[in-house]
Amino acid sequence: MKEENKRIGYSSKSLATVRENYSLGKSGNHGITLVALVITIIVLMILAGVGLSFVLGDNGILKKAQESSDAYKQDSEDNGPNLY
Repeated sequence: MKEENKRIGYSSKSLATVRENYSLGKSGNHGITLVALVITIIVLMILAGVGLSFVLGDNGILKKAQESSDAYKQDSEDNGPNLY
Protein backbone atom coordinates (compact mmCIF):
# COMPACT_ATOMS: atom_id res chain seq x y z
CA MET A 1 0.00 0.00 0.00
CA LYS A 2 2.81 2.43 0.84
CA GLU A 3 4.55 1.72 -2.46
CA GLU A 4 1.31 2.47 -4.29
CA ASN A 5 0.89 5.72 -2.35
CA LYS A 6 4.42 6.80 -3.23
CA ARG A 7 3.87 5.87 -6.86
CA ILE A 8 0.72 7.99 -6.99
CA GLY A 9 2.48 10.83 -5.20
CA TYR A 10 0.68 10.77 -1.85
CA SER A 11 2.46 10.76 1.44
CA SER A 12 1.19 8.63 4.29
CA LYS A 13 0.60 11.83 6.29
CA SER A 14 -1.80 13.27 3.72
CA LEU A 15 -3.69 9.98 3.44
CA ALA A 16 -4.04 9.81 7.21
CA THR A 17 -5.45 13.34 7.22
CA VAL A 18 -7.97 12.44 4.51
CA ARG A 19 -9.04 9.32 6.38
CA GLU A 20 -9.38 11.26 9.60
CA ASN A 21 -11.45 14.04 8.03
CA TYR A 22 -13.81 11.69 6.22
CA SER A 23 -14.23 9.00 8.82
CA LEU A 24 -17.78 7.84 9.44
CA GLY A 25 -17.78 8.65 13.14
CA LYS A 26 -16.74 12.27 12.73
CA SER A 27 -19.44 14.87 12.39
CA GLY A 28 -19.03 17.67 9.91
CA ASN A 29 -20.36 19.20 6.74
CA HIS A 30 -19.89 16.16 4.55
CA GLY A 31 -22.84 15.05 2.49
CA ILE A 32 -26.39 16.14 1.87
CA THR A 33 -28.84 17.07 4.58
CA LEU A 34 -32.25 15.51 4.97
CA VAL A 35 -33.93 18.88 4.39
CA ALA A 36 -32.16 19.33 1.05
CA LEU A 37 -33.14 15.82 0.03
CA VAL A 38 -36.82 16.38 0.90
CA ILE A 39 -36.90 19.72 -0.94
CA THR A 40 -35.34 18.11 -4.01
CA ILE A 41 -37.91 15.31 -3.98
CA ILE A 42 -40.78 17.81 -3.65
CA VAL A 43 -39.48 19.89 -6.57
CA LEU A 44 -39.12 16.77 -8.72
CA MET A 45 -42.68 15.70 -7.86
CA ILE A 46 -44.02 19.13 -8.85
CA LEU A 47 -42.14 19.00 -12.16
CA ALA A 48 -43.44 15.49 -12.83
CA GLY A 49 -47.01 16.63 -12.14
CA VAL A 50 -46.70 19.58 -14.50
CA GLY A 51 -45.18 17.38 -17.19
CA LEU A 52 -47.92 14.77 -16.87
CA SER A 53 -50.61 17.43 -17.07
CA PHE A 54 -49.10 18.72 -20.33
CA VAL A 55 -49.13 15.22 -21.78
CA LEU A 56 -52.30 13.69 -20.35
CA GLY A 57 -54.45 16.69 -19.44
CA ASP A 58 -57.74 17.83 -21.04
CA ASN A 59 -55.83 20.00 -23.50
CA GLY A 60 -52.69 17.86 -23.49
CA ILE A 61 -50.45 16.68 -26.27
CA LEU A 62 -52.09 13.26 -26.60
CA LYS A 63 -55.58 14.79 -26.80
CA LYS A 64 -54.46 17.28 -29.48
CA ALA A 65 -52.76 14.51 -31.47
CA GLN A 66 -55.93 12.40 -31.41
CA GLU A 67 -58.06 15.37 -32.48
CA SER A 68 -55.66 16.15 -35.33
CA SER A 69 -55.69 12.53 -36.45
CA ASP A 70 -59.49 12.43 -36.42
CA ALA A 71 -59.69 15.73 -38.35
CA TYR A 72 -57.24 14.42 -40.98
CA LYS A 73 -59.21 11.19 -41.42
CA GLN A 74 -62.48 13.10 -41.71
CA ASP A 75 -61.01 15.50 -44.25
CA SER A 76 -59.61 12.58 -46.28
CA GLU A 77 -63.02 10.91 -46.33
CA ASP A 78 -64.83 14.13 -47.30
CA ASN A 79 -62.47 15.28 -50.07
CA GLY A 80 -61.19 11.98 -51.38
CA PRO A 81 -57.56 11.30 -52.21
CA ASN A 82 -55.47 14.36 -52.89
CA LEU A 83 -53.36 13.69 -56.00
CA TYR A 84 -51.05 16.55 -56.86
